[in-house]
Amino acid sequence: MIVYKAIITTLLGIVILSIPPAETKGNENTKKPLLFHLYKLGNLYNCYFTIESAWTDENPKSIEYSEINVSEEKDGLQSNLDYLQQTLPNFRYLINESNNRIIHIVDTRLLKQENYGLAMVMKNVDFSGYLRQLLDYIGKQGLPVIKETSFGTIEGAGVDFTTVVKVTGSNLQVRDVLSNYIPLDGRGRILWIARTKLGKGESSRVFFKKI
Repeated sequence: MIVYKAIITTLLGIVILSIPPAETKGNENTKKPLLFHLYKLGNLYNCYFTIESAWTDENPKSIEYSEINVSEEKDGLQSNLDYLQQTLPNFRYLINESNNRIIHIVDTRLLKQENYGLAMVMKNVDFSGYLRQLLDYIGKQGLPVIKETSFGTIEGAGVDFTTVVKVTGSNLQVRDVLSNYIPLDGRGRILWIARTKLGKGESSRVFFKKI
């Protein structure tokens, strides 16, 4: 009887040891979406972001849905941006030349796309009106840029319908036309998002964010 109990005890020990340990609370939720990370960086370092994402029929999820391991966060804005660029596929950041508080996040595949709207240059710009109307103005110049009109419930709540801007200049890249004339005070950390399907002749769908 004693030998039988010893065998049972040994078998139970083997079963217990074979069960993988449960994840500790400290390991939960270590991955967060890129947008969460950018908002956090913006608040920490008082900077703003724009996002140019690409998608295909086979892979409709764009770079903005990438997940970041927050346990790998670095000290300093530059270190964090470099980490993201080294870690995320197709991720590149560009510092705005007119205002280094604005950082452009770009899917690298778009930089190779023929006739990519946001990389085009507008010879003469003379516009005054709502930000959303600025997108119509750009489109009327024959550039493949249009305003986004379809939003999810949460995303739609943060869309900017009220800000008025005045944009004048010559030989301005569309990316700068969209970015450099927005009043930054009181805005959220994402200024605008442009989504573009990869392929010839595709237009970039853009919307401005207020919060």
